[in-house]
Amino acid sequence: MLPKSPLLDQTAGPCDIISARPCSAEVVAGSVDGTMRRFDVRAGLESIDDIGAPVTSVRASHDGNCLLAGCMDGGVRLLDKAGGDLLATYRGALPSGMVSFQA
Repeated sequence: MLPKSPLLDQTAGPCDIISARPCSAEVVAGSVDGTMRRFDVRAGLESIDDIGAPVTSVRASHDGNCLLAGCMDGGVRLLDKAGGDLLATYRGALPSGMVSFQA
């Protein structure tokens, strides 16, 4: 049995943007501190990726293998979810940095 402590704990740092996929046990959170956190709600685990710029939006791909992070620097970063590796950086996004995957 898992310990009864909050998963989104304030000691983990601020979480400003949160994305959750329906029927998934994972929550993805981005923050102005330049990190993106993945929370496995069932297992009570947290993974942290340093994005390098304040994160303004986060989205998971439809297949769940990749994550997009829109950032305050106008860049959009594509990350491999499993390893947290940066796959690509796109420039020229709107200043808001809002991101989404299209079908």
